[in-house]
Amino acid sequence: MRRLLRRSATVALAAALLTGCGSDPEQEAAPVSDLNAVKVGDAADDAKPAVTVPAGFSVEDSASRVIEEGTGEPVAEGDVLGMQYVLVNGRTGTELAASDWAAAPTSLVVDETILAGLRAGLVDKPVGSQVLVAVAPQDGFVDQPAEQGAAAGIEKDDTLVFLVDLVDAVPARAEGTPVPPVPGLPAVTLAEDGAPTIAIPPGTEPPAELVTQVLIEGPGPVVEAGQTITVQYTGVKYADGQVFDSSWEKGSPVPFVIGEGQVISGWDAGLVGRTVGSQVLLIVPPADGYGEAGNPQAGITGTDTLVFVVDILAAT
Repeated sequence: MRRLLRRSATVALAAALLTGCGSDPEQEAAPVSDLNAVKVGDAADDAKPAVTVPAGFSVEDSASRVIEEGTGEPVAEGDVLGMQYVLVNGRTGTELAASDWAAAPTSLVVDETILAGLRAGLVDKPVGSQVLVAVAPQDGFVDQPAEQGAAAGIEKDDTLVFLVDLVDAVPARAEGTPVPPVPGLPAVTLAEDGAPTIAIPPGTEPPAELVTQVLIEGPGPVVEAGQTITVQYTGVKYADGQVFDSSWEKGSPVPFVIGEGQVISGWDAGLVGRTVGSQVLLIVPPADGYGEAGNPQAGITGTDTLVFVVDILAAT
């Protein structure tokens, strides 16, 4: 889904989504530009709602319409949305893509990497809302090579219509009170977007026991065992400082059940009891990590101590 939302990604859709794009007399009709002409059916039993867009629909400027207003906080720039969506080509009235409405929401970071018209249509809308967004051509794929849009059945003058359910939203990074660094521990520097770089103290041996150090004290509720936490994280090996895994590099936060043995024990022990919004440094010895077997797929041996920086964004 993110391929169709992001300006910089290659657009690719299965051929089945492109059926029905051939000649149709209705497609010759005069353009429709009123979002009230777009009809949205009810979603029952987690089924995707029907979105009916009259063929020939187009707008000169991106626009949005709230179908049902939620009661949550307004969406802000930089938030990570949990959302369900349907995307329709206004020119043809054909559905191009949709999330699985019966599954967990799709994550999307509201920043400059997504379509400008979609971003403008979602910012300031309350969480819990259902929103229609019409993305004008200049706010869509206009900067992308023609063949990328053509692969998805999108032409340069097409208006894109999104139906979006704003299920939830969390900050994209830890937010709270910085804690002074502790001498002797790995140093953490943050990029402008909050992504951490971890520097291992040169010439040091890793600690034998689990180390947990709060770097930012979040203002939210305490994380409890059994909750699902949404986090950003980066993990490096103590031995060489090399990154072996990072949600920042993958592009979006990830959810984990915490305190129930579904993640390594160092995470269960180090994150339960912390507050939402916190950033936590974990130094995890092998016994609290992947044990003697290691994790060969990640290049981790049975003797590797691991270092994580974890931003706790939400707990439910």
